[in-house]
Amino acid sequence: MEPEKADNSLMNLSLCYERKPQFEFKCVLADNSFSPFEHLNVSSSTEKCHPFRKEIGALIDNPPEHSFWTSFTKEDTSKDCMWVDSSLQLRELANKLAEQNVFAVDTEQQNLRSYLGFTALMQISTREEDYLVDTVALHDEMALLRPIFSNPRICKVFHGAQNDIIWLQKDFHIYLVNIFDTYTAFVSSVLSMLNLSLQTRDWTERPLPPTMLRYARTDTQYLLWIADVLTAELKEVKKYDESIRRSNKVCLTLYAKGQEDFKLANREQYDCRELAWKLCIWRDLMARIHDESREFVLSNEVMLKFARKVPTTYDVFKSTDDADQRIGGKFDKVSAIFLCHYDVYFNQIMRDKSVALDTAFPLILQKCLGMNGTCVINLLNCSLLGNFIIIPFSPLVKKSGKQTSKVSQIPIRKPDVAVYESDGTLKFWCNHGKGQWYLKMGLAEQTQIHGEYALQITVED
Repeated sequence: MEPEKADNSLMNLSLCYERKPQFEFKCVLADNSFSPFEHLNVSSSTEKCHPFRKEIGALIDNPPEHSFWTSFTKEDTSKDCMWVDSSLQLRELANKLAEQNVFAVDTEQQNLRSYLGFTALMQISTREEDYLVDTVALHDEMALLRPIFSNPRICKVFHGAQNDIIWLQKDFHIYLVNIFDTYTAFVSSVLSMLNLSLQTRDWTERPLPPTMLRYARTDTQYLLWIADVLTAELKEVKKYDESIRRSNKVCLTLYAKGQEDFKLANREQYDCRELAWKLCIWRDLMARIHDESREFVLSNEVMLKFARKVPTTYDVFKSTDDADQRIGGKFDKVSAIFLCHYDVYFNQIMRDKSVALDTAFPLILQKCLGMNGTCVINLLNCSLLGNFIIIPFSPLVKKSGKQTSKVSQIPIRKPDVAVYESDGTLKFWCNHGKGQWYLKMGLAEQTQIHGEYALQITVED
């Protein structure tokens, strides 16, 4: 017996909206549209390059001498820690940092319930004080720190600066000039032993629990002392200059928006591949509209289940009961967003192969964000209305021209591997096959840039 069709009026479309701190931001530099990220342009030049390439290049050519914290004692752990969440406090902090010749920095990001994520906390330590900056409350005012972070006179100490660099660019147009990266400079074992399990916690929680406050503070509290010990060791083996060069080369990394990359296991049959591809596009669009992670909208496991068998209403509601929510960002059950937007458009594109996606998906977008749309418009999703892309489906074929029965991935957007120059600037994009060739020939090495798999050229042009 066919399951009774659900009454769509019961699916209150307002359920797809959840109030989030990022919806209050009045300055959004990286929205959820398909448009490329616009970097800060500090000159009248139209050339797309790092805005402080000249200043960073000077530090690479002539590595400066640094003195971090040679007088560290156990009593220094009792120094003050200040919570910064007002404009006045941020201005006072900026003035204090401008007087320093060195300070330590770290950031925490919120990735679990956002499409691109955002910086939720910044930790700063001078020799005298520790600061925890609420970058959620102060998101629209963080530009106050731009001159400090780009000042070549002031050294900023990080542990693993790669991700911090791109997040600060993306959220605040803050660019780093003159850093010492303890990770790049062969980090000591002290920092490696920190409790990394808290990195996946919700850093937008306010007030932060004591355990998270302690974790955040210790990220930078001892970093200046560790940097000083490390530099002494590096100078002894005559590797100090090279470590400074390598640290500042990381500063040349430029943020670029990531791409969808959903993989199928080799055992998956070809006939579900096109449905999974459609689901990927639909899920990606819903995530962009609601500023959610893709797997929150619909987990990979459930998506594959629906790709093998187009869901009935009964299947959809059953999926909310037969699996529990996981910890760490993955969700097995379908979300309220999926339930609210499981309508005629979704069924049409999934069941009818003759439907033109170029027509269907803009209709979905209009239904959500148009004049009479059901979803809330904000700075993160409004640009989608004028910048939406459908990537054509390209099935894998054998040399004989016949369709293959096994697939390794679904190309949602191509090219899908970022290839960076040795100095950290984006060079081009390529597919995975081309990327493997670069690795095999020894022309590139694997790396992670803004949290995603990438390649870095190991030879100079």
